[in-house]
Amino acid sequence: MKKKLIIFIILLLLCIASYGYFKFRGNNKNVNHVNNTITKKTNKLSNENINYGVIIDKNTNDITSSIIEKNNNIRFLHITDKNKMIMASEISTSSNVDKKVTVKIFNLSSGKTEKQVDIKIENPQYDFVPLNNGFYVTDVNLMVSDKKVHYHIYDNELNLVRTIDLSDLKNKECTMPKLSNSGANIAYIDTSDGKGSSIYICDLDLKNKQKVYEVEYFTPNKPSTFDAISFVDGDKKIAFIGSLYINKDSSSQAFGTVNINGEGFNYKNHDGIHSIIQISKGETFFSDAQIERGKDSSGQVFLEDVNLNNVREYILKDKNESQYALISDMGHFIVTRLYMTSKNNEPIYRFRIYDTKNKNIIKEFVTTFKGKDYEKCMIQGISICEASNSIYVAYKIDKETKLYQYKLN
Repeated sequence: MKKKLIIFIILLLLCIASYGYFKFRGNNKNVNHVNNTITKKTNKLSNENINYGVIIDKNTNDITSSIIEKNNNIRFLHITDKNKMIMASEISTSSNVDKKVTVKIFNLSSGKTEKQVDIKIENPQYDFVPLNNGFYVTDVNLMVSDKKVHYHIYDNELNLVRTIDLSDLKNKECTMPKLSNSGANIAYIDTSDGKGSSIYICDLDLKNKQKVYEVEYFTPNKPSTFDAISFVDGDKKIAFIGSLYINKDSSSQAFGTVNINGEGFNYKNHDGIHSIIQISKGETFFSDAQIERGKDSSGQVFLEDVNLNNVREYILKDKNESQYALISDMGHFIVTRLYMTSKNNEPIYRFRIYDTKNKNIIKEFVTTFKGKDYEKCMIQGISICEASNSIYVAYKIDKETKLYQYKLN
């Protein structure tokens, strides 16, 4: 009897051990598998509560992923229609002299490159700016250097349309000029008279100059400087960001719009640091610039309806969302993202989508990358397209860049 009892106990222990072994294997397999239809959403940062892969709505299979670049840094993403994207990238190890940027038309349906051109960049600091039917490449900060200033305009088929020389504007103590969305005119800020800031527009040959509006430095409780500008409302208005003079010891931020004929000067003062102007169809979006670590941004963004001259304020769920906020191309959604890390220093990216009409959060999701170090991962570009109901995000993961597609709603 005693012998049978010993045999029974041994068999029982073997069964328990086998169950634990297979259960552990099953859980481990689930953790490492990237499942596009994970149902559980979590915002907790403890490793036990992270679903690795992409966390999305179980009813939508709204994520695709393809490796699009190796050893390159993405500098520009721009949707030209719901199936095509213009993408610019540079080799991450390239020198600051004679930098080459590769620009391609990427087909979002097939995942293939339809056309590719190389653009030689003379200055290590440059930017790509979208237009209605293409984009232009700028030499950033060259308005204060002794070099020539050239803007290169391209169409959506990557054909060079025109190169314009803006070097003469340096004598006017101008800040970085901006092209109209049609690519036909230029707006710039002139501070050469020493009394204040003036907005001018002219054609691409720097002729037919017209003063739009002027502000003086020391007029109490009124804008005193223009720091950034952009064409909006079908190029009929200029959006601006600047400073509001209060007294000799105090000033605040100001933003607003003015018609290109100088009428309809509207502005709003705000304590946040608003140096980002974004454009959507029918509305102008003002958001915070990125701030130094350890400080919070305002948590507020603003939309101005160009037809009603109505400024709407949005209070975001987390303060730091306002420095990572984007407006969709048609103006129906605000997309924000936040960066976090797990206990293992893995990157966690949280996205929120706000409806601009009712100001509610309509969707929230988190993307994580298991086993990847936070310092070696980053978001290199985001583009929003309402026609395809999609957000496209380019992630740099170690030495590879992957493009993810999420549904807006």
